[in-house]
Amino acid sequence: MRSGLRSIVYLALSSCVLAACALSPATPSNEPDPSTPDPAPARSARPVQPRLGPACGGICDCPLGYNMCIEGRCFTEIFSPPPPNPVCGATCQCARGTGCASEQCVASTMTASQNPVIVPAGQTTATWTLTWSAPGFSQVDLWGRQNLQSPGQTIFLGSGPTAGTAPEPMSVGEVATLWLYAHGDTSTPLAILNISGQH
Repeated sequence: MRSGLRSIVYLALSSCVLAACALSPATPSNEPDPSTPDPAPARSARPVQPRLGPACGGICDCPLGYNMCIEGRCFTEIFSPPPPNPVCGATCQCARGTGCASEQCVASTMTASQNPVIVPAGQTTATWTLTWSAPGFSQVDLWGRQNLQSPGQTIFLGSGPTAGTAPEPMSVGEVATLWLYAHGDTSTPLAILNISGQH
């Protein structure tokens, strides 16, 4: 993270530093409407019985636990064994900061390959790997703040796909925070990562 958070390949940052982050406008993603039902992959569990729920005009009208709106009624199939997470049909049913993937509300994650990042003696920087995943979202935005350059300023770093990895540099004495958001929505972070560098 030398001179800030830069070179996040999968997040459309070719040479961005916090001092002067010149980003091109995000390419339109043609992202689907969040109320669009999530396509369901094959399950290992088997449906044992259907369950009808309240009236609905779309899947977002259905409470959590229902994954379809059919002919004006919320509908789901009860699976055995039950899935580990709440059943959903679209991200709009899930709690803030979670998305609907494989018909389940799943939390987003953002992790570092090491934390703190250990910089070898005699060197000023070391490389670590950023990994992020936001199931149920079509695109994400990354924001960041650190203490060495433009301290205290929160900077937009770019937009990109919902999952990926990227190598990042980290300086000795650097302390940084990254926020992962659904594209265009900074009301609730999907994931937060605090990271630092030291000898």
